[in-house]
Amino acid sequence: MTERAPCIQILGLLTWVSLWSADGDRFTWKDTHLQTEADRLARRVAQVTGQGLQSLADDVTMAGARRSVLLTPPELNPVPAQLRHDTGESVFRVHRAEQYTSAKTLRLEKVVLDAARTVGGFRMSDADFDAAIARFNARAVADGGHELNGGQLKLAHRFANGGHRIAVLFPV
Repeated sequence: MTERAPCIQILGLLTWVSLWSADGDRFTWKDTHLQTEADRLARRVAQVTGQGLQSLADDVTMAGARRSVLLTPPELNPVPAQLRHDTGESVFRVHRAEQYTSAKTLRLEKVVLDAARTVGGFRMSDADFDAAIARFNARAVADGGHELNGGQLKLAHRFANGGHRIAVLFPV
């Protein structure tokens, strides 16, 4: 094992921990989220690796971004050199604004969308729905409130009578 091997193993472990933290806290993240976690982790282990604190944190951040799924769409039109920063980044892009997610999050989203498309859930009869809405509206008015408006009725009908495994507000 070379002298560099333990540093590579530590970098891999720190990258995994920073991604685990980002993915556990949110469904999408930016490299600034990874950088914050990498800074926190690097402060704890920089002396062990012999690598500078900022250098280690930057390496962990870059490795985390490489292991994430980039959600930011690519530039559709070529940007002339005159409209690029010294780093090569387009002046039309907000610096460090790339959005990332994980393959796990994309798999979970697919499961939810598949369930929303799958018929087989609860379905209330129109008569029962109408009776339930009439009771709800009567109680709301008696308590000094308002009846459901047309949009609220449409949404309630979709949830009660849609018949999908998961009811969602938007068509899928």
